[in-house]
Amino acid sequence: MKKYLILATVVFVSCLSSFAQSIILNNPDNKTTFGIRLSYDQGCAGKYTVGDVGAKMFKAGEGMELAGLYDIPLVANLYLEAGMTLYYNTYTMKNKYLDALEHELGSVRIFKIKMKKFGVRVPVMAGYHFDIMKNMKLFLCTGPELEIGIYGREQIDGYPLEGNVDIYGSKGNMKRFNLLWGVGGGISFRKFYIMVNGGFGMVNMLKESEAKVHENHFSMGFGLKFNI
Repeated sequence: MKKYLILATVVFVSCLSSFAQSIILNNPDNKTTFGIRLSYDQGCAGKYTVGDVGAKMFKAGEGMELAGLYDIPLVANLYLEAGMTLYYNTYTMKNKYLDALEHELGSVRIFKIKMKKFGVRVPVMAGYHFDIMKNMKLFLCTGPELEIGIYGREQIDGYPLEGNVDIYGSKGNMKRFNLLWGVGGGISFRKFYIMVNGGFGMVNMLKESEAKVHENHFSMGFGLKFNI
């Protein structure tokens, strides 16, 4: 019995070694690539919390993201992805919280409160691709993502309250800089690829407040990659 176990172990290790040397996990033709990607991007604010009490006050909104990214081979099919993306996204306060705000303020009507943000993201991701066919790959990536807000407005539609308020700067109540942890995956065929990814905010975005809220995003996109 012991001999069979030793033989099975040797066969397993031999197969694992052979598999690791195949192009599925270790393609010798890996090259540095430059890619562009256009994505539908959703802004997703997390729970608005004060102390131990929290509520998800905002619903995700629509947006877009345009990315330029470098993939640099490291070891086997492991690669480093770095670049820059421009984003625009939004999120909106849920109706039941608008009603509560109206009740608190008295003779005021509020129809909509919408956050609109434009900025830059700088991702630095570690990724791995599985070359399942000659021209087709599955890939996964994860890593930190710095987000810098350039333009941000809080749109208030109501009566008599109405207008657009700057959310950044000395008069704003939100931080420009956010650090997120990104996770993504997709499939590529030759130069084309599709991808789904998200970023989970690790920074409280409210300035000088006992309240806390973290901002996340989710995107689905289509792109092209070119060997360089």
